[in-house]
This record gives sequence, structure tokens and C-alpha cells, in this order.
Amino acid sequence: MTEAHAALSPSSGARWMNCTRSPELIRQMGKPDVSGEAALEGRAAHTVLETELINLLVPRGFRFEPSQIAKAFKELADLTEQAEYDLKAMQRDAQVACELVLTLIDNDPDAEVWVEQRVSMPYTTDAVWGTADIIVYLPQMKELWVVDYKYGRVLVPIEANEQLLLYLLCAMQSLRTQAKGIHQNILPNDVNKHIAIVQPRVQPTVSARLIEDEWLMLTFLQKLKSVLKAYGELNLTSSGYSEIPVLEPEYHFSEKTCRWCPALAACPEAKAKAVEACNFEPVGSIPRPDYDTLLPLLPVLKGFIAAVDEEAKAHLESGGTIEGWELVESLGNRKWTSEEAVLEFLRERQVPLKDCAPRKLLSPAQMSKLIKGTKKIASDELSMYISRPLGKPKLIKTQTVETTEG
Repeated sequence: MTEAHAALSPSSGARWMNCTRSPELIRQMGKPDVSGEAALEGRAAHTVLETELINLLVPRGFRFEPSQIAKAFKELADLTEQAEYDLKAMQRDAQVACELVLTLIDNDPDAEVWVEQRVSMPYTTDAVWGTADIIVYLPQMKELWVVDYKYGRVLVPIEANEQLLLYLLCAMQSLRTQAKGIHQNILPNDVNKHIAIVQPRVQPTVSARLIEDEWLMLTFLQKLKSVLKAYGELNLTSSGYSEIPVLEPEYHFSEKTCRWCPALAACPEAKAKAVEACNFEPVGSIPRPDYDTLLPLLPVLKGFIAAVDEEAKAHLESGGTIEGWELVESLGNRKWTSEEAVLEFLRERQVPLKDCAPRKLLSPAQMSKLIKGTKKIASDELSMYISRPLGKPKLIKTQTVETTEG
């Protein structure tokens, strides 16, 4: 189930807790969110996980709001009708998270579980809130677990993971008023606090850490309060907040911070780093770049370049103009209009199928290489079976025609 998140949401905590200029830059650009293909797939996977957990937990006596159940299964039905994703694969992948939840609740008969739970920090700030994937509270075991589900193919490290730590703080404050046996005195300091990431498509599929109270409250929370005070988003009703230092707003250029920043294309720090990378000095007598300095910058600079490219395309597609540039359609890869028709054609020409389709039919480009120079098939005879769809638009320099005045 999807839900809008705050401007200072835990999901983007790695950015705004370190790059304290980014929220204002994003606000100025009017781009509070990024919804690419990976994000849409992730949302679908979270919907599948939510319904799988509901099916798992309801027969075991766990209760969910009827509105949540109805909405989750409506979203699943919509995904089934769209047939855009392999939902069976997503259901198999979701079992990794389901097994973790089962393992936890089996240890405590009084366990409570929240799925896609809205959480916030009412005692610290009104600006930080979001939707936690899974929260498990084990009263008898004195354990609180916050679990995040990642469906990407890139490993997300759990160490110093601001998103999960923020969700943990939110859970500690929110659940005092939301859980059925929990009130302000039920989450004492001796509750062991755990964070976990479930990533079914990478290894390790499950990572978990016990978070020390002293570090969480005296180091991480104090840093959070300093950042919030800099933003003017700290609830100043509690005593002692006047002693919290205010961090000077600054840009923080790193892959972790910049990767999903919607304002990356307009970031002056990214531009400065790109200029710096282009103005390198040769190392010694060999004209080569300073690899130690430049290689760590490449992942973020590639992201910066891609972000600028996408912004320029969006500007032109919306009717804007960029002097010297235009948007043109590009051609995608050739593909067969009907593999069965091609196979029948090859059989008629007595071409050995073991060469053309050892496991599956070769692509048009591979087939062209195979039949090149043979007498059985001319290179243009297969053209009737080939289509070439348009690819993504690409940005090219506008061609100018030089004229001479006589």
C-alpha cells in the first residue's frame, strides 16, 4: 500500500540529514518526489508483501483495520489486472519477510505486528513521519523490531542506515499511543531495539542489528535534533533544546546522499564537482587523471549527468526551448514480430534450427551475422518479420545550415 511521505521523511533521511541544503533546493524546483520504474516496481512488491502478511497473520489472531485490508487487496487486484509485473515471483520473494516475522512472533505469545504503519515523532517534531513496512513488538521478550523491505537489485547496507533509525525513533514514539497494551510506561529503556532489512533479490537477504540505547539517544537523536533545529522544524516544548547546536546548512556530495535526490540536476555542488573533475592535473610525467581523487566521484557524477539529461528532455517535452538542442525520436533494438513465423520460414528454407534457436530464436542482429554470406537466405528476406519500435527520446545538438551572403 502506498502513502505520501513528509518532506523530511525517513525514506529520504540519508539525504536530508547530511545534505541540509537539499530540502530547500527541492522545494524551489517543485519536485518533491521521484517515481521511476524501479520505484513503481517497489510499490507493487510492497503491496504484494502487505497482502501476504495479512493472509499470514489474520488466521493467527492478528487484527488489521478493515479499511487497510480492503485497500491492500484492491491494489493487488489492480496489479493483477495490469499484468505488468510477475506477481507470483513477488509473492515468492515476499516469503523471506514473512518467515522473519513468523520467527519473531513465535518467540512471544503477546506479540503485536503492524504492517504499512503510519508513524511519526510527536514528542520531537511534526515534520518527520512516514509509513514503516513492518513493526514487531514482543512485550515478553522486551524487543522492538523495525523491518524495511527493499525490492531492488542493489544491496542497501544496514550500517548507519538513517532511514531505519528514523523509523525506529518514530515507532518508539508513535506506538505509545497506538498499540493495544502499550502506553508511555511500556517502552522502557530496557527494551532491546532492532532494525532489519529484507532484500530478497540480493545477498544477504536479511540483515539485522541491535541498536544500543546510548548511541541512539545521545548520538543519533542529538544529530537529528541539530538538523531539525537548522530547518526550524524542532518542537521546542521540551526543556534543554536551547542547548542543541544548530548545524550550518551545507551540501553533502556523495553517492549515498545524491543518488535519489530529485534536485540533483540543479545542485551547485554537483556542478562544482563536475567542473573540478574536468580540470584535473596530469599525474607525474604520464598524462592521466588523478584516479584516487576522481574514481570515487564517478558514480555521483554519472547520476548528475543523467539527471541533467532527463531534466533537459522534460523541459523540451513540455514545450520549452534550449538554444542549440532539440529532442528527436530514437530507434530501439530490432525484434521479431512473430518468432513462430520466423521459425516456420527457416524450416521451409531448411536452415538448421539448432544454429538459429539453440534455446530460443536468435535476435535479428544475431541472425544477420549468422546468415551473412550464405546462399540460402538473402539478408533482406527476413525484413518482413522484423519491427523496430521507437526507443527513448535522445538529446542531440541542433543541426545548423551555414549560409553565405553574396
